[in-house]
Amino acid sequence: MNVHPELEARILAMPGVKVGKAAAGEAELPSLFTSEKEFMAWVVKLAKDRGWSVYHTFDSRRSEPGFPDLTCLREVTRWNKSVARARHVVAELKMPGKKPTARQRHWLRLFELHGAETGVWYPWDVRTIREVLSGRLGRVGMEL
Repeated sequence: MNVHPELEARILAMPGVKVGKAAAGEAELPSLFTSEKEFMAWVVKLAKDRGWSVYHTFDSRRSEPGFPDLTCLREVTRWNKSVARARHVVAELKMPGKKPTARQRHWLRLFELHGAETGVWYPWDVRTIREVLSGRLGRVGMEL
């Protein structure tokens, strides 16, 4: 999936993007994406650009209910190019005002029990998403 360069520039130049939801009394952040599809395209492109193998179910109508939006896998190598370990990130993407369903939370808990880094990502989490997918954060760090 390709993300339009103007959208990418708008996201990267966004001042005041914060990790997590706006605190009580703070103004909601302006919308970076017009749809979950646009948000998904940006995250998938970012992950692939950083060397992740990414799976996203294109049409979930015949899939298991609640299965997370993204499953990302990447080998982490040592300085001598040997594989130190693998990272497995599983994320549910949501637009403002939306929350994960009970089935989505169930799947995320199962993946976490099996060692995956799991979380729910919103558009205001773009900095955290970039840090997780570039390897600067060791865990997804987003609440279910």
